[in-house]
Amino acid sequence: MGGPSGSSQQTQNEITQQQLAIEQQQQANSNTLFNLSLPGFTQSENYYSQLASGNQGQIFSAIAPAVGQINTASQGAVQQIQQNMPRGGAEQLAVSNVEQQRAGQIGNLATQSYTSAFPALASMASGGLGLSANEIASAISAGSSASQSNAALMQQQTAGKGSTLGFFGSLAGAAGMADAGA
Repeated sequence: MGGPSGSSQQTQNEITQQQLAIEQQQQANSNTLFNLSLPGFTQSENYYSQLASGNQGQIFSAIAPAVGQINTASQGAVQQIQQNMPRGGAEQLAVSNVEQQRAGQIGNLATQSYTSAFPALASMASGGLGLSANEIASAISAGSSASQSNAALMQQQTAGKGSTLGFFGSLAGAAGMADAGA
């Protein structure tokens, strides 16, 4: 009685256990991804929120590293002009042009940073939600598969018990018939 049906039930039980393990791994992966991405997400959100605030102090604080790079490049250009050009009006004009370009680059950087902050924040929100939803969906799918396998296992066990009870019922009926006939 425990032969093929028992083996099938054991196989079904093993499949269910594997699917439950997959579900747990997906949940762990989701938690790991969340924990890995949260610090960067938080830092990025803070950065873009500073830019989106419209507060000039916060904007210039956020873009300070890039402004530093522009200033360094401009100082290098001014030094090159001063070292390689003869003193006079041409040198002063070249230095003045570098300073105008520097101011323009910093102004453009501030403006572009401010205007790009809003789409960046929106993208972060949708991307973060999408990643989280994908991981949750994978975990739910694995759980659903395990549930279906578990339901199939329970049906097999119920059918096996039903046939066993039916067999014993038949024996009891046959015994009762034999007693009645004797």
